[in-house]
Amino acid sequence: MPRDKGHNNNNPPERQYRMKTRKIACWTPVIVATVFLSSGCASVRKKTVHQRVVTGLYDNQLDVLTTNFSRIKERKTTRTELEKMGFTLKNVPNMKVLEGVPAFEELFGKEGFRNLDLEKSVDILRELGLFTLYKIPYKDVTTVSDRIYMNRQKTTVKGPDSMFTIIVRDELVVYSKKNLLFNDTVEQRKRILGGPIDLIGEAGGAVSAGMKAGGL
Repeated sequence: MPRDKGHNNNNPPERQYRMKTRKIACWTPVIVATVFLSSGCASVRKKTVHQRVVTGLYDNQLDVLTTNFSRIKERKTTRTELEKMGFTLKNVPNMKVLEGVPAFEELFGKEGFRNLDLEKSVDILRELGLFTLYKIPYKDVTTVSDRIYMNRQKTTVKGPDSMFTIIVRDELVVYSKKNLLFNDTVEQRKRILGGPIDLIGEAGGAVSAGMKAGGL
Protein backbone atom coordinates (compact mmCIF):
# COMPACT_ATOMS: atom_id res chain seq x y z
CA MET A 1 0.00 0.00 0.00
CA PRO A 2 1.51 3.42 -0.85
CA ARG A 3 2.52 5.62 2.10
CA ASP A 4 0.67 8.81 2.90
CA LYS A 5 3.18 11.51 1.93
CA GLY A 6 1.51 14.04 4.29
CA HIS A 7 2.17 11.86 7.38
CA ASN A 8 5.62 11.30 8.98
CA ASN A 9 5.63 7.63 10.11
CA ASN A 10 9.17 7.94 11.44
CA ASN A 11 8.27 10.37 14.23
CA PRO A 12 4.52 10.58 14.91
CA PRO A 13 3.17 13.06 17.55
CA GLU A 14 2.55 10.21 20.00
CA ARG A 15 6.19 9.19 19.87
CA GLN A 16 7.38 12.76 20.40
CA TYR A 17 5.10 13.07 23.44
CA ARG A 18 6.42 9.81 24.95
CA MET A 19 10.03 10.91 24.44
CA LYS A 20 9.44 14.28 26.12
CA THR A 21 7.62 12.61 29.01
CA ARG A 22 10.55 10.24 29.57
CA LYS A 23 13.05 13.14 29.62
CA ILE A 24 10.99 15.06 32.17
CA ALA A 25 10.70 11.92 34.31
CA CYS A 26 14.48 11.54 34.19
CA TRP A 27 15.12 15.12 35.28
CA THR A 28 12.58 15.14 38.13
CA PRO A 29 14.77 13.09 40.54
CA VAL A 30 17.67 15.41 39.74
CA ILE A 31 15.65 18.45 40.80
CA VAL A 32 14.45 16.81 44.00
CA ALA A 33 17.92 15.53 44.89
CA THR A 34 19.48 18.93 44.26
CA VAL A 35 17.01 20.67 46.56
CA PHE A 36 17.34 18.27 49.48
CA LEU A 37 21.07 17.72 49.23
CA SER A 38 21.67 21.47 49.14
CA SER A 39 19.30 21.93 52.06
CA GLY A 40 21.17 19.32 54.06
CA CYS A 41 24.68 20.55 53.22
CA ALA A 42 23.95 24.23 53.68
CA SER A 43 21.41 24.54 56.44
CA VAL A 44 22.78 28.01 57.17
CA ARG A 45 23.66 30.24 54.23
CA LYS A 46 25.31 33.59 54.95
CA LYS A 47 25.27 36.81 52.96
CA THR A 48 27.61 39.52 54.20
CA VAL A 49 27.48 43.20 53.19
CA HIS A 50 30.14 45.61 54.46
CA GLN A 51 29.54 49.37 54.18
CA ARG A 52 32.47 51.66 54.91
CA VAL A 53 32.41 55.45 54.51
CA VAL A 54 35.38 57.29 56.02
CA THR A 55 37.33 60.48 55.41
CA GLY A 56 40.86 59.58 56.39
CA LEU A 57 40.86 62.05 59.30
CA TYR A 58 42.87 60.73 62.27
CA ASP A 59 43.76 57.63 60.25
CA ASN A 60 40.09 56.62 60.37
CA GLN A 61 40.21 56.01 64.12
CA LEU A 62 36.74 56.77 65.43
CA ASP A 63 37.78 57.13 69.07
CA VAL A 64 40.46 59.70 68.17
CA LEU A 65 38.03 61.59 65.94
CA THR A 66 35.42 61.67 68.70
CA THR A 67 37.91 62.83 71.34
CA ASN A 68 39.20 65.70 69.22
CA PHE A 69 35.70 66.72 68.16
CA SER A 70 34.78 67.09 71.83
CA ARG A 71 37.53 69.69 72.15
CA ILE A 72 35.74 72.07 69.76
CA LYS A 73 34.21 75.07 71.56
CA GLU A 74 31.43 76.96 69.83
CA ARG A 75 32.18 80.67 69.32
CA LYS A 76 35.71 80.12 70.59
CA THR A 77 37.46 77.62 68.30
CA THR A 78 38.74 79.13 65.06
CA ARG A 79 39.23 77.56 61.65
CA THR A 80 43.00 77.76 62.17
CA GLU A 81 42.69 75.92 65.49
CA LEU A 82 40.59 73.26 63.79
CA GLU A 83 43.42 72.69 61.34
CA LYS A 84 45.92 72.38 64.18
CA MET A 85 43.66 69.87 65.93
CA GLY A 86 43.74 67.70 62.81
CA PHE A 87 40.45 68.70 61.14
CA THR A 88 41.63 69.21 57.60
CA LEU A 89 38.68 70.90 55.90
CA LYS A 90 39.87 70.91 52.28
CA ASN A 91 39.91 68.09 49.74
CA VAL A 92 38.69 65.50 52.23
CA PRO A 93 37.00 62.45 50.63
CA ASN A 94 33.36 61.77 51.59
CA MET A 95 33.08 65.02 53.58
CA LYS A 96 30.15 67.20 52.51
CA VAL A 97 30.85 70.94 52.31
CA LEU A 98 28.00 73.46 51.78
CA GLU A 99 28.08 77.24 51.87
CA GLY A 100 25.38 79.86 52.40
CA VAL A 101 21.71 78.96 52.00
CA PRO A 102 22.36 75.29 51.02
CA ALA A 103 24.13 74.83 54.36
CA PHE A 104 21.04 75.93 56.31
CA GLU A 105 18.71 73.98 54.03
CA GLU A 106 20.75 70.89 54.85
CA LEU A 107 20.23 71.47 58.57
CA PHE A 108 16.71 72.88 58.74
CA GLY A 109 15.10 71.90 55.43
CA LYS A 110 14.11 73.97 52.42
CA GLU A 111 10.74 74.98 53.84
CA GLY A 112 12.19 77.89 55.82
CA PHE A 113 13.66 79.49 52.68
CA ARG A 114 10.82 78.79 50.25
CA ASN A 115 9.04 82.12 50.79
CA LEU A 116 12.20 84.20 51.06
CA ASP A 117 11.92 87.44 49.03
CA LEU A 118 15.37 87.74 47.49
CA GLU A 119 14.99 91.48 46.74
CA LYS A 120 14.16 92.25 50.37
CA SER A 121 16.57 89.74 51.83
CA VAL A 122 19.90 90.82 50.38
CA ASP A 123 21.35 91.44 53.82
CA ILE A 124 20.14 88.06 55.06
CA LEU A 125 21.65 86.25 52.08
CA ARG A 126 24.89 88.16 52.50
CA GLU A 127 25.01 87.08 56.14
CA LEU A 128 24.18 83.46 55.29
CA GLY A 129 26.96 83.50 52.71
CA LEU A 130 29.47 83.79 55.55
CA PHE A 131 28.56 80.32 56.83
CA THR A 132 30.12 77.01 55.77
CA LEU A 133 28.79 73.60 56.80
CA TYR A 134 31.06 70.56 57.12
CA LYS A 135 29.59 67.07 57.56
CA ILE A 136 32.12 64.38 58.47
CA PRO A 137 30.80 60.79 58.17
CA TYR A 138 32.13 57.67 59.83
CA LYS A 139 30.43 54.45 58.83
CA ASP A 140 31.80 50.93 59.20
CA VAL A 141 28.78 48.64 59.27
CA THR A 142 28.62 44.91 58.56
CA THR A 143 25.30 43.22 57.84
CA VAL A 144 25.14 39.42 57.92
CA SER A 145 21.98 37.63 56.78
CA ASP A 146 21.66 33.94 57.60
CA ARG A 147 19.10 31.88 55.73
CA ILE A 148 18.26 29.23 58.31
CA TYR A 149 16.25 26.43 56.76
CA MET A 150 13.43 25.63 57.03
CA ASN A 151 11.65 28.90 57.80
CA ARG A 152 13.75 31.44 59.71
CA GLN A 153 16.20 34.17 58.78
CA LYS A 154 18.49 36.02 61.18
CA THR A 155 20.01 39.38 60.24
CA THR A 156 22.81 40.85 62.36
CA VAL A 157 23.90 44.49 61.95
CA LYS A 158 27.05 45.67 63.72
CA GLY A 159 29.30 48.71 63.55
CA PRO A 160 29.32 52.51 63.92
CA ASP A 161 27.32 54.86 61.69
CA SER A 162 28.12 58.37 62.94
CA MET A 163 28.06 61.94 61.66
CA PHE A 164 30.04 64.97 62.87
CA THR A 165 28.74 68.42 61.90
CA ILE A 166 30.62 71.72 62.06
CA ILE A 167 29.43 75.19 60.97
CA VAL A 168 31.97 77.96 60.59
CA ARG A 169 31.10 81.65 60.19
CA ASP A 170 34.04 83.41 58.61
CA GLU A 171 36.82 81.99 60.77
CA LEU A 172 34.88 81.05 63.90
CA VAL A 173 33.09 77.80 64.75
CA VAL A 174 29.50 78.68 65.68
CA TYR A 175 27.95 75.19 65.72
CA SER A 176 29.17 71.65 66.35
CA LYS A 177 27.27 68.45 66.89
CA LYS A 178 28.12 64.77 66.86
CA ASN A 179 25.58 62.05 66.22
CA LEU A 180 27.06 58.77 67.41
CA LEU A 181 25.25 55.60 66.41
CA PHE A 182 26.58 52.12 67.12
CA ASN A 183 24.63 49.34 65.49
CA ASP A 184 24.42 46.06 67.36
CA THR A 185 21.09 44.52 66.45
CA VAL A 186 19.75 41.07 65.64
CA GLU A 187 16.49 40.63 63.75
CA GLN A 188 14.68 37.33 63.27
CA ARG A 189 12.16 36.85 60.49
CA LYS A 190 9.86 33.92 59.93
CA ARG A 191 8.54 32.80 56.56
CA ILE A 192 6.94 29.38 56.17
CA LEU A 193 9.12 27.20 53.92
CA GLY A 194 11.13 30.29 53.04
CA GLY A 195 14.38 28.36 52.88
CA PRO A 196 13.25 25.59 50.54
CA ILE A 197 11.39 28.06 48.31
CA ASP A 198 14.50 30.18 47.89
CA LEU A 199 16.63 27.10 47.33
CA ILE A 200 14.24 25.66 44.75
CA GLY A 201 14.44 28.95 42.89
CA GLU A 202 18.23 28.77 42.82
CA ALA A 203 18.41 25.07 41.98
CA GLY A 204 15.66 25.42 39.40
CA GLY A 205 17.75 27.88 37.43
CA ALA A 206 20.64 25.42 37.15
CA VAL A 207 18.37 22.48 36.35
CA SER A 208 16.46 24.52 33.78
CA ALA A 209 19.71 25.20 31.96
CA GLY A 210 20.48 21.48 31.99
CA MET A 211 17.03 20.62 30.64
CA LYS A 212 17.44 23.09 27.79
CA ALA A 213 20.78 21.54 26.96
CA GLY A 214 19.03 18.16 26.92
CA GLY A 215 16.51 19.41 24.38
CA LEU A 216 13.51 19.92 26.70
